[in-house]
Amino acid sequence: NQQRNQQQNQQQNQGGPPPTGPITDAPWFYLDPSGTSQGPFKRAELLEWHDSGYFPLDLPLRPADAPPSMPFVPLAEMLECGWRYPGPRVAARMRAEHEAQMKQAQAAQAREAQEAAMRARAEAEAAERERAEAARREAAQREEAARQAQMQEMQRQQQMQAQMQ
Repeated sequence: NQQRNQQQNQQQNQGGPPPTGPITDAPWFYLDPSGTSQGPFKRAELLEWHDSGYFPLDLPLRPADAPPSMPFVPLAEMLECGWRYPGPRVAARMRAEHEAQMKQAQAAQAREAQEAAMRARAEAEAAERERAEAARREAAQREEAARQAQMQEMQRQQQMQAQMQ
């Protein structure tokens, strides 16, 4: 206990990592070497077992009031930050992971927006090609109708000339 208090005082005097999160009075769980969750146990019990040499500094801990999605944190981290869960390093890692997820989500949204714009542009180009093709067909039909009308007119004139002779 005295050694732990000295470690905490030394860390505070050396400007160690700032404490992160609230100090919780909730009981704690730890992961045994097989990965099985054990507990809940009071903080004082965990400290006593650590001081007696039963628990290593890398023993993974999590308070009982933490959501199951929250990580287990090494005992050393809890000792360094005064039992403020999740501790500065884990909190920094969680922030970094959250920021990375946000960047990935933003990149995905940007890709989706770009793909939607490309689809819209392709659809607009296809619609324009269809309009141009329809206009070309319509012009060809008008040309054909004009040519046929001209031929009919020529035939009519030829018939009239033939009748006059």
